[in-house]
This record gives sequence, structure tokens and C-alpha cells, in this order.
Amino acid sequence: MKIKKIMAVLVLAAGITTSIYADAKDEAMESIESAKEMITAQDYAKAIEELNFAITKLNEMQSSKLLKYLPKELAGYKISGDGAKTVSNALLGANTTIATVEFEAPSQIKIEGSDGEYESSTITVNITVGGILGQAAAMANMYSVSDNKTTAVRIKGYKGNINFQKENSSGTLMLQIGEKITVTVEGSSILSGDILKAAVEKMDLKALEKEFN
Repeated sequence: MKIKKIMAVLVLAAGITTSIYADAKDEAMESIESAKEMITAQDYAKAIEELNFAITKLNEMQSSKLLKYLPKELAGYKISGDGAKTVSNALLGANTTIATVEFEAPSQIKIEGSDGEYESSTITVNITVGGILGQAAAMANMYSVSDNKTTAVRIKGYKGNINFQKENSSGTLMLQIGEKITVTVEGSSILSGDILKAAVEKMDLKALEKEFN
């Protein structure tokens, strides 16, 4: 009975996602048709508004496709909050799309001054595609190896760098996937950067590059 209930919830969730995707597609097409009419009427300001709305909807659809490339699980951790989510930004022509998920677990690091209490460890995985933000992240990723806490890495054939701050038990891993995609993994209350690498190992990077580059 429990399995049937779980399957029913999954089917319902899939149906809702498909419906939202279809609605966004219809709204984008409607805005494009309206923009054509505005251009014909030489109302260019309105045409730009309609096209910007269409771009927003297209970004929403692209964002939803990014979710499947985030890691679904991480050893010793569970997904926190409402699960994976997306953000899109068409401001200033940036057209940046971000998918993010956060994992949480009890850490092995004791809270200073406490009576045997431990800190909570979090791992946040972000995929950034395109736009000014994505390009800036790529530049930072490729050229920020500037101290003895940052080292170059190669994971599944893709280059990046990892920075682990032992003094505050935190770290950041950035990996460049092709020209437009950056994967960033941030960790707090961690013992090493290995868990950051483990999160990336859970991702299908080649399929991600093929779809979004």
C-alpha cells in the first residue's frame, strides 16, 4: 500500500511538472505572437516587453531541464528544505539560469564550547548556465588558483579548482563544463574537500554539456 501511495505521488508530481512546462511554453508562444503584432504596429516598446516576457518563460523551461543533472543523493547526507530548485535571470540581457540543491547531515566537528554537540554540515550544489554570471564564474574558476589552499582539479575530464579552509572547515569546488556551464559545490563543517568531489562524481557532466553548451 505504501509503495502504491509513493508511486501515486510521483505520478502526480510528474503531471504537475509537465503541466507547468506546457503552460510556460504556451505563454512564451503567445508573447512572441503579440510581439509580432506590436512590431507591425510600430509599437516597439510593447514589442520589447512581450519579447522579454517570452525570454523569461524560456529561461523557466530551461531551468526545469537543469534539475535532472543535480545529484539526487550524497552518502551520509539528505536533501534539505524543499529540495532542488531553479532560478532564472534575464535582467540586463544576462539570461543566466541556475539550478541548486542543498544536502544536510550531522558533522564530525564539535561545536566549540558545547558539551559534546556537533555542528550541522551542509553541501550546496549549483549549476550555472550562460549569461554574464556564468561567464564571470568561469573566469574566476579558471584563474583563481592563487594561494596554497586552492588547488587545480580534474573530475571526469573537466578542469576546475578546489579551495579547502581547514581553519573553518569549509570549502568550495568550481568546475568548468564547456564554455557556458559552471558547477559550484560549497561545503560547511566538512573535514576535507573529498565530499565536494563526491557530489560532482554523482553528476552526468557529459550529458549536461551536450544539452546546454
